[in-house]
Amino acid sequence: ASERRQSSLLIAVALAAIGVRIFGRGLLDRIPRTSVAAPAFALMGVALFGASYAASAFVLALCGTLYGVGVGYAHPIHLALVSDLAVPSLRAKGTSLLYLTMDIAWFAVPLGLGFLGGITGLPDAFRAAAFVTLGAAVGVHLLWLRVGRARSMEKASEPGLAE
Repeated sequence: ASERRQSSLLIAVALAAIGVRIFGRGLLDRIPRTSVAAPAFALMGVALFGASYAASAFVLALCGTLYGVGVGYAHPIHLALVSDLAVPSLRAKGTSLLYLTMDIAWFAVPLGLGFLGGITGLPDAFRAAAFVTLGAAVGVHLLWLRVGRARSMEKASEPGLAE
């Protein structure tokens, strides 16, 4: 029974992320990307927090769906933001650093959750991950806000671009 509950979370994450990338990609063209990056991380944090209290496979699947929507938007948004906001000479390095960060997270998070879960129990490990993710949402918001402002000021100071 426990395996089915855990599978409901992971399957829902995957299906929601795939669904967002297939059916929800138009949203990224209609609203500023910087306004979606942090909320996508925050949604992931809220979903992890909810999953830490889930008592059924249905609630885990619901939390997995929310997490998957967050991941489904966060990944392409951050790639696009690097392309949008990085100076051309640093775009390749920025994209590479972003992928490295994501790859490290895909490796480290399951190990960290497993280790911490063995000490505190999995629900507390999920809560800790939720708070880290919510903190990352704040960091992401501040980062893209700062980078976006810097790029706007650069563009405004370039000859022929200021109006």
